[in-house]
Amino acid sequence: HNKVKFGFTHFSSYVTLSALATECAAKQGKFWEMQENIFKRKQLPDTNEVFLIAKNLNIKMDLFKNDFYNPETSQKIEYNFKLIKYMGLYATPTILINGKPVFDSSSQQEIEVELKKYL
Repeated sequence: HNKVKFGFTHFSSYVTLSALATECAAKQGKFWEMQENIFKRKQLPDTNEVFLIAKNLNIKMDLFKNDFYNPETSQKIEYNFKLIKYMGLYATPTILINGKPVFDSSSQQEIEVELKKYL
């Protein structure tokens, strides 16, 4: 059913290496795989590690590299942060259900109540 969609957005006042890597991977349908590989590490990866992760995920490296160094990718992330800020969202995680914030995003009960309204 297309009643509920799950999305993820980056939340940082600057463009991080991890955000760049996941956005580039997303263009090849590998957002969640890249996200998982980055977040399971004990420390944030450097550029070489990001490219190695991409290679291990069978991402087309020529496209990944072009997207990684393309200023449009960084601009997209920066624009997204400005949009989030404009909407008045300042915390992670923030959960929105049909545009309405769930104020206690760690409350499974509150999330379920809001979701049931639309299912």
